[in-house]
Amino acid sequence: TTTSPARPATMRHTLGRLGDLGASTWEVDTRQGAAGAERGYTLTLRLAPDAPQRLISVTNRLPDALALLPQSLGGGATYDAATHTLLWQDVLSPGTAHVIHYRARTAATLPDSTAVVNSITAGYADQLVPLQLDATTWIGAPDLTESRLAATVLANGAVQTATYTL
Repeated sequence: TTTSPARPATMRHTLGRLGDLGASTWEVDTRQGAAGAERGYTLTLRLAPDAPQRLISVTNRLPDALALLPQSLGGGATYDAATHTLLWQDVLSPGTAHVIHYRARTAATLPDSTAVVNSITAGYADQLVPLQLDATTWIGAPDLTESRLAATVLANGAVQTATYTL
């Protein structure tokens, strides 16, 4: 159960996945790292094979903690520096994909353990709930990508002891 303020965002994230753009992805290339470092963001819009041709619109209001590197912007999107917003609109045919990518630098003054959440909204005219996706990167967090979690269970009669090793 989600609390009242979180419920609308949770519903948008879930219901947006049920539309014709539900297989789309929004990724950051580095999920953790130092403040002031560059991150790469890639949006892959995928229109379902059984969907009609659609005029798709994308909005990405960058968080204040990110500064777009304008020369890195690819995929036909435009950037409005005054509103800190990336925009794209075009027609996608059934079963096709379109990729938008860019690099951005995190603010150098962010404290460790800060989550920088970068959200996109994508949709089409008659979609009741647009697709909303988040790409999160953590500042100063340890890199656990090569880590492994192992569990062992020792039974001694009716007592079982579980040991987890990271």
